[in-house]
Amino acid sequence: VYNFQSGSASLAYSTWDDTTKSWSAETTLPPAISNAAVFGGSGSTSDLLKPTGAPNPETNEFGEAILDLTQAQIDFGGNSGRTCERFGRVFGESRSSGSSTTAQMEDLVGPTNIDLSNCASPSITTSASPSTATLGQAANVKDTATVTSANAPTGSVTFQLYTDSDCSTAVTPAVTGSSGFTATGTAGTYTANDMSAVSWTPTTAGTYYWKASYAGDGNNNSTGTCGGDGETITVPKAGPSITTSATPSTATVGTGVNVKDTATLNSAFSPTGTVSFQLYSNSTCTTTVAGISGSSAIAGTGPYTANNMTAVSWTPTAAGTYYWGASYAGDGNNNSVSSCGGTNETIVVSKTTPSITTTLKNAAGDTTIGEGSSIGLGSSVYDTSTLGNLNGVAATGTITYQYFTNGTCSNTPSHEDAGVAVGGSSTTQGPLGAGSYSFRAKYVAGSDAAHTDSDWSSCEPFTVAKATPTAATTLKNAADDSTVTNGSSLALNSSLYDTAQITGVSGVTLSGTVTFQFFTNSTCTGSPLSTESGVAPGTNSATKGPLGAGDYGFRAKYVAGSDPNYDDSSFSSCEPFSIGKGTPSSATTLKNAAGDATVADGTTLAINSSVYDTAQITAG
Repeated sequence: VYNFQSGSASLAYSTWDDTTKSWSAETTLPPAISNAAVFGGSGSTSDLLKPTGAPNPETNEFGEAILDLTQAQIDFGGNSGRTCERFGRVFGESRSSGSSTTAQMEDLVGPTNIDLSNCASPSITTSASPSTATLGQAANVKDTATVTSANAPTGSVTFQLYTDSDCSTAVTPAVTGSSGFTATGTAGTYTANDMSAVSWTPTTAGTYYWKASYAGDGNNNSTGTCGGDGETITVPKAGPSITTSATPSTATVGTGVNVKDTATLNSAFSPTGTVSFQLYSNSTCTTTVAGISGSSAIAGTGPYTANNMTAVSWTPTAAGTYYWGASYAGDGNNNSVSSCGGTNETIVVSKTTPSITTTLKNAAGDTTIGEGSSIGLGSSVYDTSTLGNLNGVAATGTITYQYFTNGTCSNTPSHEDAGVAVGGSSTTQGPLGAGSYSFRAKYVAGSDAAHTDSDWSSCEPFTVAKATPTAATTLKNAADDSTVTNGSSLALNSSLYDTAQITGVSGVTLSGTVTFQFFTNSTCTGSPLSTESGVAPGTNSATKGPLGAGDYGFRAKYVAGSDPNYDDSSFSSCEPFSIGKGTPSSATTLKNAAGDATVADGTTLAINSSVYDTAQITAG
């Protein structure tokens, strides 16, 4: 206590009794180890510690004191305080009067307590080993310390491992140890390197902190450090790997299937939480398949499995390889991990192969033609198709139709329609000649992601039958090419020819010939008087005449020969006609027998003339 009273000053001390909670009476320190004085000069001083606006102390308002602690051999509280610490804390105060500790305090000579000590204040640095450890694996751990600025320290440094950076929560079970001091030969520097290693198995990832503590002794203050450089053990999270196994491994476009994934975490440490699963359409797992995902809690004691994902119903709409992605977010002891499309982690979706059925159509009325049917000569035909087995996924490819001039769809097709839209028909073929024909069709997928090419459809054979043309005839009078009606009677010596009208199927050429027959009766019976064969259709028969009186008849027929499309026709109806008898005219001319001279009618001749008559008969 710095006593300042009536212009004089002295130093005293008192001790605190923690039992009675009171200060002892003050004892004045002798001048040999202390000195105190009061400012008695004129003027004023500058008080740098005074509150703002307060006046500076003047005469008899300011004092100073000095104390030689090395000479202050005083035992505080009877506890044989340390030699270096006879005065632990010193603070100045002034009171209103006397030296009573209960007198009114006027002020303090400073804003804070003043620490005075001759004790060494060592510092401590540490170096722990190892600096890292592995979750769940035992490690022999220890710490060492170097104490500097110490004064011949005694005792030991104690070490303890903590879970937090302010060393307030110790590891359980406790990881502790201690080491005595060893001088290094450098003044004030000592090592504490003899802690016995402790076996420790960390169960939680994180950073652990060594705390090194020295309690001090008669010459050294206590000191300690927590988690300084080289004073931590890092226990990293486990880095698990993930393997998966998906079911099923294959699927088909348009066919529903229940899919799921399972996972196994390897090298994990008591993982918690769930593994999430998602199906992707690309190998980098960036494009999700909507709605195909799930999760499973982790179970087991190592290896750890996630096998309880609920199966999801999925109907793929495009072929290809799909990839499961499995991801674990991690927890306090495990890093996150994910996988994409690993072994057993894909679903290969196959394209559907459509079926194709075809139906032949007659272009005349779009009526269906049954396979193997025979249709009329000159018919026009086209093919249609229907796709099946699409599994509910639209076909985006095209149809190819092939048309053959045989009934077996063999050899090179006569015509092919490629790139026909699904639902479209082939090109119409016709008018068709007699023969065997067939169609077939197939689906060509092209860029269709859901379907493959189909097989060719069954061959659709059909035939076109030969036709039998009709033959009609018309008689002509050769004199003027006028038509002679059947049953007509013509004048004697008339000449006639026949014409034939052979009628086949429109658009199908007749390539055979016409045979005309001429009869000398009106019923075209018996053997014809003449037969004219190999006459080109549209050409007249040979002219018959001049004809004598009588009955006659013509008829004609078509002879197919090598014509592939027509059969022989029947003979046309008989074309009867008759030639009437003529009525001749007669004229006479008299002749004189004497010289065959003509004697005009009414002429008088000499007696005894000889006369004969001549007659000129002219056919009628």
